[in-house]
Amino acid sequence: IFHCFGCNAGGNVITFLMKIENIPFYEAVEKLAEAANVTLPKTSSFSGEDAARIKKQKELLLEINKTAAEFFYENLKKSEKCIDYLKKRQLTGELAKKFWLGFAPDSWNMLFDHLKEKGYTEADIFDAGLIKRHESGRYYDMFRGRLMIPIFDVNNNIIAFGGRVFDD
Repeated sequence: IFHCFGCNAGGNVITFLMKIENIPFYEAVEKLAEAANVTLPKTSSFSGEDAARIKKQKELLLEINKTAAEFFYENLKKSEKCIDYLKKRQLTGELAKKFWLGFAPDSWNMLFDHLKEKGYTEADIFDAGLIKRHESGRYYDMFRGRLMIPIFDVNNNIIAFGGRVFDD
């Protein structure tokens, strides 16, 4: 069992893993079983197909985010404006590489086109939160002209992005 004296949270090892990694119950149980080399029994009350589908979708979104981070990082190398900004903030190229900092070009669809070329669908890119849909039905990049800061989970997966504009 655990108890946090700061926030008064408590529970067992499953609850702890759910809270610390922000994962659902079944993923926490699977992780713990895998760590302990225990095979979980199949049950009829929980559809293994649903779990597999959810897991596959989550892995796809993580893959899309990683591909986007690589795209942003490569664009950072080409952006004098962004490099100058980082230098003014005393951030080195080593730190930019370590934290996967990047640059979203000031374009309506460069990332979207790049991800489509990599074989991802519009729906999956949209689900990853990297594009928006205009009322005309066309998609456009969520981030434009920004320093990009990937947000990692405890497993070092890129789960989201923050963006920093250069002007007011």
